[in-house]
Amino acid sequence: EAEIKYCQWVKPAMVCQIKFSEWTRDNYLRQPVFLGVREDKSPTELIREN
Repeated sequence: EAEIKYCQWVKPAMVCQIKFSEWTRDNYLRQPVFLGVREDKSPTELIREN
């Protein structure tokens, strides 16, 4: 896709809590809402929730 052509991948440095309604078929978050930074979590211990 044209959008991915300009994408720059980075290593996670911090953890944020996000609320969302669902994952789309294209693996995007539908209606995401930023809830805050999670300083009690390390980026290396996270997993994707469904």
